Amino acid sequence: MLTRRRTLAAVALLLALLGGALLSRGAVVAVQSPAAVTLDGETMSGGAQGVSPHPSLGLLLPPGSGPGDFRAALDGAPVKIEAAPGRTARLAVDELAQGSRHRLEVWRGSIGPARVGTVALSFQVAEPLEVAVSWLAGAGQTTAQVSASRELADLGPVQDALARAGASVRRDDRGIEGRWPAGRTATFTLPAGLRATTGAYLPADFAVSLEAGHPPPFSRVDLSKPATGTTTGMRLRTYYLSSTASRTDLGRHARQIAVLSPSFYSIDGGGHLVKNVDEAALTIARGAGVEVEPLVTNQDFDAAATRKLFGVANAEEIVATALIAEARAHGYTGYQLDFEGLGFGDREDLTHFSQGLSSRLLKANLRYSTAVIPRKSPAASSLEQLFGHSGVYDFDALSRDATSMSVMAYDQHTAATDAGPVAGLDWVRQVVQASTSGIDHRKLYLGVPLYYRDWPLRGSPTAGGFPEAIATAAVHDGTVSWDFGTQSPYLRYSVPNDEHVVWLENRASLAAKVDVAHQMGFAGIAAWRLGLEDPAFWDLWPAR
Repeated sequence: MLTRRRTLAAVALLLALLGGALLSRGAVVAVQSPAAVTLDGETMSGGAQGVSPHPSLGLLLPPGSGPGDFRAALDGAPVKIEAAPGRTARLAVDELAQGSRHRLEVWRGSIGPARVGTVALSFQVAEPLEVAVSWLAGAGQTTAQVSASRELADLGPVQDALARAGASVRRDDRGIEGRWPAGRTATFTLPAGLRATTGAYLPADFAVSLEAGHPPPFSRVDLSKPATGTTTGMRLRTYYLSSTASRTDLGRHARQIAVLSPSFYSIDGGGHLVKNVDEAALTIARGAGVEVEPLVTNQDFDAAATRKLFGVANAEEIVATALIAEARAHGYTGYQLDFEGLGFGDREDLTHFSQGLSSRLLKANLRYSTAVIPRKSPAASSLEQLFGHSGVYDFDALSRDATSMSVMAYDQHTAATDAGPVAGLDWVRQVVQASTSGIDHRKLYLGVPLYYRDWPLRGSPTAGGFPEAIATAAVHDGTVSWDFGTQSPYLRYSVPNDEHVVWLENRASLAAKVDVAHQMGFAGIAAWRLGLEDPAFWDLWPAR
């Protein structure tokens, strides 16, 4: 016991002497007031995002201390600390990889293995600069609008590249644009190192070209970092409304389509099947070996009539009997149920109706699928459940009863909202994750829109197909642009006394959505609808 007391006393004396020594050197002040890390002269906080690849990192030193009193490490590797004017020091950090993540530690000294006054910060370097070139070829000229994922520090290199390519250059609040006479091949290169105000830069030369010979109107967006659009192992389901344009489209691309879902049937309040069969479309589909699973909707999405249907005795059996007879007559492989316009109070009735219909169709060796409107958030609020369009769907139950399910990831913006994407990629990810947790993703199809919405400054928005939107922009000297945040194209044009903004989908935006479905292990894509798409959409889908 005596030996132990003497040992403790000796340790206490040593610590007291050490404390006095540290105090005499100002170390205690450093422990109480550690050095502050600065970025571009401003105090840096943990978790900083978008730090320049060439960061100006420094230290704001506490009173009575100097650069030599401190040590620093970046990702565990020592960092040299250099003196700077006043009570500051500079951290000698080499160029950092774009998009990389790091941990910086600064400390005063150490007592044994323990560091004294440690400041630890994590940060992420800005992602590489991305560039988009949005082409619009009209009858009289070809335009290329250049935009970037971050504000450019200097537009000069872009202007020079366009001028060298023989373009007349125009700069305005929308960006920088080159124009060539119609019929000219337009080719230019944006140089590696093109820099944003964040310090991010274009990692490699970006060469683009639009060959002469594209019949106007024509548009596409070239991206320095495009989506892969890999469709390997995925199936394409397309929706169809009877029209000459849709029928022509089907004839051209039937061998790229796995499943055709034509809008042939609806159910009225009495359980009767209302038919609108397009025999010409069926002939094309049969000739190409396309599986046909017609849509079955609640007529006019009428909630009152649908609730009346749910009250009909043996409604599921009545409807199933009629659908089975139609399938035998026309060679269908199944059906997709698409009931909309209902609310949370109808959820139990819809689930019961779906279960009854599913069991009967499956027994008849027919596939059965459902189409659902997704939730807007992972933890859907009670208000959304009660009053939102998705509240009627019990996703888990409906997916268990079906051989597949289409998640209609549209419309993000409608006539009831401000102008915006029909289905921005960030929003698509959000609603899909919110609606498919716990569901077998191998059953799921990502529903994508092929249409545009046109918002005038005055009046109500309209909708239509890609070819129509591009033709309108070309006629009215419009511009096509790319929004990096939502991975969506949009165009602007003017008519007398009005301005229009049009959000649409093209090959580039649809390829990004295909990537989301592929990454999540979905069975495929369900596209609404034939006849509205960018013709380049078909480049993503090889023939079966």
